[in-house]
Amino acid sequence: MHIGISSPVTIQEFVPFLNKESQVKANGIIGLKAPAVDSLIHSFLIQGHKVSVYTLTFEVKNRVILRGDLLTIYINPLRVNGKLRALTFFNKEINFIFESVKLEPHLPDILHAHWTYEYAQGVVKFRNRIPVIITVRDWAPKILKLNLNYYRFARYLMDFRIFKTSNLTFLANSPYIKQLVKKKWKKEVEVIPNSISNKFIKTNFTNIEKKRYIISVSNNISPAKNIEKLLIAFQKINKKFEDVELNLVGKQFYMNVPKVKKWETMGLLNKVNLIGEVDHKKLMEEYDRAIVLVHPSLEESFGNILIEALARGLPVIAGKFSGAVPYILENGKIGELCDVSSISVMENSMADMLNNKALMVDLSEKGIKHVWSKYSQEVVSNQTLAIYNKLIKE
Repeated sequence: MHIGISSPVTIQEFVPFLNKESQVKANGIIGLKAPAVDSLIHSFLIQGHKVSVYTLTFEVKNRVILRGDLLTIYINPLRVNGKLRALTFFNKEINFIFESVKLEPHLPDILHAHWTYEYAQGVVKFRNRIPVIITVRDWAPKILKLNLNYYRFARYLMDFRIFKTSNLTFLANSPYIKQLVKKKWKKEVEVIPNSISNKFIKTNFTNIEKKRYIISVSNNISPAKNIEKLLIAFQKINKKFEDVELNLVGKQFYMNVPKVKKWETMGLLNKVNLIGEVDHKKLMEEYDRAIVLVHPSLEESFGNILIEALARGLPVIAGKFSGAVPYILENGKIGELCDVSSISVMENSMADMLNNKALMVDLSEKGIKHVWSKYSQEVVSNQTLAIYNKLIKE
C-alpha cells in the first residue's frame, strides 16, 4: 500500500530509511515533533508499506525532498511569524502541502492528515480522487476558549472549514474527542488512539526506592496547563517531604521566561529544577529519574505525556475533569485522578501517592502492561491499516 501522511514529523527518526544522499541532506533538519505520528509511520515502513510524508518546518527556506526505498519526505518551509501565518490562514503552508502531493508520480492509495488545520487543508482537494482521512487530535473551540487570541481564532476557523468539507473520513484520538465531534458536527467517528514507539516501553516496573523526583512535563505554560497551581501545591508538599524535588520539563521552563521569573519572586521555585526542553530520548531518561508524574493540565484531547510516563513505569496523577485524561488512565484504574483545579486536592493526591509505595508499584506494573496492550506501534498501526483497507475497497 502507498500511504500519504500530511503531518508534523521528527525528520531524524527516519534517517535510517533514507538513501545515503538523502541522509546527508537531512543532516541538521529536526522537523516538528509528533511522536505519535512518527511511531505510526515507522510501523508502516517496518511492515513494508510505501510512505510519502508531506510536512513543514522552520528549518528550510525551500522545499527539500528526501528519498529512500519505501519512504519519501517532502519538507516544506513554515513561516516563523505565527501572527502572519494566522492573518493569511496559513495559505502558503497549505499550498506547499498541496503542491508536494502533486509532485508524486502516482497519487498514494490513501491520504491521512493529522490535525484539522493546514495539514488537513493541504490535502482535501484530492478527496474526490482518493480516500482522505483527517485525525482530530485537539478541539479547536475549547483551545480558543482557553487562549483568546487571533492565532487561535484563525485556527478555529480553519478547523470549522474542514468539518464543513464533504467526502472526508474523520477519526478521533480519544472517546472524549469522538463525543465532541458527535455533539457539534453530528458525525460518527472511530477512535484510533495515539501510539508510542515500542523502544520506549519498558518490560518491567520501575524500582521506586531510589527515586526522589516528581516530574511534570508541558509544552507551554499557558493558563490551561495549570503549572502555577502545581507549584503552589508542591511548596506545601515540600514541607512534608523534604527530600523530594520537582523537575519541570518543557521548552518554556527557563529562568529568562517572564512567567518563570515571576514564579521565582513568588517563592514557588524552591527545590524546583528547570530542566527545559529535551529531545525524546532524554525525556525518557527524565521519566526514569522520577518517582511520579503530576500532570496538572485542565484540558487534554489525548495526553501523550501520560502514555509516555506509563510506558516508563511511572505512576501518574492527573485531572479527573481534564478531557481525555480519565480515558487514558482507565477511569483511575492505572493512575490517580484528582481535581487539578484545586491546590489542596492536588497536594493531598501527591502526599497520598508518596506515602503509599505499594500503590506506586501496583500502578507502575499496570501502566506498562496497559501501554503494551493498547498503545504499542503494532496495535495502533494495525487498527489504522484496517480502516485504510476498508476505505480503499469502497
